[in-house]
Amino acid sequence: NTPKPLAVEARLAEMDGIQRVGARGHLNTLRILKVTQSTSKAHNLNAALEMVDTDNVVIYDADHHPDANSLLIMTSYKLAHGCTCVQGSTYLRCTPGLLSLLINAEFFVTYFVIFPAQQALTQTGFFGGSNALWDVTTLKRQAFRHDVQTEDIEYSARVLLRKAGKIRFCPEARSGELPPASLSALWKQRLRWAIGWDQVSLEHLPAILKSRRIGLCRQ
Repeated sequence: NTPKPLAVEARLAEMDGIQRVGARGHLNTLRILKVTQSTSKAHNLNAALEMVDTDNVVIYDADHHPDANSLLIMTSYKLAHGCTCVQGSTYLRCTPGLLSLLINAEFFVTYFVIFPAQQALTQTGFFGGSNALWDVTTLKRQAFRHDVQTEDIEYSARVLLRKAGKIRFCPEARSGELPPASLSALWKQRLRWAIGWDQVSLEHLPAILKSRRIGLCRQ
């Protein structure tokens, strides 16, 4: 999503089509997709989903390194609870300073305390944009919107309104990401999140409150 091609894109193009035998003997093929005219993560997700022909798909951001058993935990949780999406937890895989340590502590409280408590009260969760296992058929029923700041939260709101699936949190399925590069980068990230939540609330809250299919706790 940059005005000019990045140097890494040439290397990525060379990697397209590489095949490796997985741990269970399955042949895995790496696909590198350049989405022309893309200006957002939503554009990229929508384009990539057109190529997916499996029953399940897991979504990670580019800087994520999932724990070795993370996907296995999510898959088991999905089967055991009959949900269409399992949202795992995130931590910082490197903590070079005080800021990253504080963010890591915030992530722990959010994913292991706040979100499980919310799920216990409302019997629902939401898609956080990364480290999430989805049922492909459900995921393809609606497109991600590129005109909002938080396409993941907006997508979750439409799933809730349409009762198009069941999203659950599984904090034990962990994936590490990189910390924001600076305090300024953290501010921009959190500002985008705040604006995105406001956008979703202003657009969908009236319909959520009026819906007879959504209980009071979930509202």
